[in-house]
Amino acid sequence: MIDRIAGSSHSKKTLLAQRLLEHRKIPCLSQDHLKMGLIRSKTIDLRVDQDAQLTEVLWPITREIIRTAIENEQHLIVEGCYIPATWADDLTDAKRSHIHCLFLLFSARYLDVHREAIQAHACCIEQRADDAIDWAELLRDNRRLLAEVKRAGASDLLIDEVYPDEKTLLAAIQQA
Repeated sequence: MIDRIAGSSHSKKTLLAQRLLEHRKIPCLSQDHLKMGLIRSKTIDLRVDQDAQLTEVLWPITREIIRTAIENEQHLIVEGCYIPATWADDLTDAKRSHIHCLFLLFSARYLDVHREAIQAHACCIEQRADDAIDWAELLRDNRRLLAEVKRAGASDLLIDEVYPDEKTLLAAIQQA
């Protein structure tokens, strides 16, 4: 089974992936690690802030890693911002049946009310070189991604009032 955690920046995708890894004892692929490897090795000529272009590069690689894991009957957790809402269009029904994919998204209200908590958890797993959050950009990204996820009919967890506890998150990914 492949557990994929996608969604907006700062939605705690990496933390949820870490908890799944600890709970299920299966490998985890971080798209951020893949991105930084490609950028630092100069395999690609992109900056870390070029999300659309990075998705174009990272999704095909990630998709083929997922296909390989399914073909080899291996379990894998994949997390990152570079999974398009239309991910299912790129895989056969047989492959999709092996995948749980959940998009974690914030409502505008949550982003407005919980700025301090989001900022406080910006580096809870990763040590970001720059943990300053551009709130207007984060709001735009969440609105755009939520619309794309709804159009594609993908599974999402909209975080609106309170951030879900770990048990709720783990259950949500298993039901996606």
